[in-house]
Amino acid sequence: MTVDEVNRMEPNGSSALHVAAYRGHEKIVELLLQKGASYSAVNKYNCTPLDEAKTDKIRQLIRRRMNQKRFVSDSIEWILQTDNADYQAHEYFNKLELYGQDRHYYKLIAYIRKNYLENELQVIDGINTIKEYFDKAINEKDPTYLLTAYTAETDFYTTLNVDLAKLESLESLLVIQNSRHYHILEKCFVELTTKWNEVQALVPQRDQDLQTEYGKQQQNERFRIQFAQKANIVGPWIERQHEQLQQLTFQVVGTLEQHQKKLETMENNVAQYRPHIDELEKYNQQIQECMIFENRHTPYTMEVIRVAWEQLHTQLTRQIAEIKNQIYTLEKKGISEEQMNEFRAAFAHFDKSRSRRLDPKEFRSCLIACGYNIREDRQGDADFQRIMANVDPTHTGFVTFESFLDFMTRECSEEDSVDQLTLAFKTLSADKPYITAEVLKRELPADQAEWCIQRMKPYTGADSVPGAYDYKTFSSALYGESDL
Repeated sequence: MTVDEVNRMEPNGSSALHVAAYRGHEKIVELLLQKGASYSAVNKYNCTPLDEAKTDKIRQLIRRRMNQKRFVSDSIEWILQTDNADYQAHEYFNKLELYGQDRHYYKLIAYIRKNYLENELQVIDGINTIKEYFDKAINEKDPTYLLTAYTAETDFYTTLNVDLAKLESLESLLVIQNSRHYHILEKCFVELTTKWNEVQALVPQRDQDLQTEYGKQQQNERFRIQFAQKANIVGPWIERQHEQLQQLTFQVVGTLEQHQKKLETMENNVAQYRPHIDELEKYNQQIQECMIFENRHTPYTMEVIRVAWEQLHTQLTRQIAEIKNQIYTLEKKGISEEQMNEFRAAFAHFDKSRSRRLDPKEFRSCLIACGYNIREDRQGDADFQRIMANVDPTHTGFVTFESFLDFMTRECSEEDSVDQLTLAFKTLSADKPYITAEVLKRELPADQAEWCIQRMKPYTGADSVPGAYDYKTFSSALYGESDL
């Protein structure tokens, strides 16, 4: 198994070492570390294998491997060898990029791999890992893999350092001076020494960049946790307020004035909770400035909380206004509070979705439940369509609770008016089920009598007489219960 295969991130977002550490497989963790598994790799949860370690022994195995590294530790102190070290490091980085563009450079690497690694270093510990890094440097045209090979936990760097130190006496090292490889090897080692020194100068800068990024990620994680801890309190609180408001909406207990007071108390509590929202906004601002787009510590985002907060305010305001309107209705239109509660209970029963609106089928059932007579025939359908035109004039396809309440209130008040008008006509006609034009002209002003005669339908009962009119249908039509 190659190093790439060992360190490959699986579709679940973690490497083999992450999974083994998380599940507590100590032997597998030890084997993976021996194979060169990266203990600094970060999975999709922004965790290293050390963060995911399940047991103390696994943490000890990973820390032991970390402590063996020469260029990575919790604390690093660099000695400034020259006044322009940062400039030199920048120059070395530029040269490293140039090496990546030189095709002859990779021929040199291939030659060293074949004649140095294969012949001289075949028996050292970790040689296969070193060969893989050399192959990646050649195949991917990336000389930074040579730096990786040098810093890998193998015997390569110690052996190479010894061999490079001997280059000062190259003639004594190359005992095969007369061989056909002598001049080639001499040139290779001289060039390698020069370029290797340049690559080594990049190590401090590379480590500093890694340490800087590590500190940045630690800060980002602190911001994530800070936001999540607050969001996990604010989010559920808002959800509980929504549930409480829904209960208050559909389960009115006590008088309307008492219900209004409960809603206003709730509105005051919500207003006092505002500082928590502002604090969460401050934490969210930090997250935005750091370009943090995911937070595995909470299911809540600032956008979700803002929408829920605004909806809570809007619904509270609407409910308080609705209760005030209902109180006004009771006072001005003569509807009893008992009737009001019956209307509300009937509407809530058929509002299965708790959306505070009914579709036509639900509305029809609700009217029937309230005692409204709607026949199951063409005339009944026509009557219902007339009612729908009143409660849904814009043809949205739904009837809101406010429209339903207005309709029922109007019907209750008009019911008395219809009965009163019918009784008046009955009195004028001497208790007959019809009234004649002669009686109308005698008892009413001329213009009013003529207006009624033009709009009344002829009476068709068995006891009808010439010139008889149906005053009952006229009274109902006059108050909107049938077509005039």
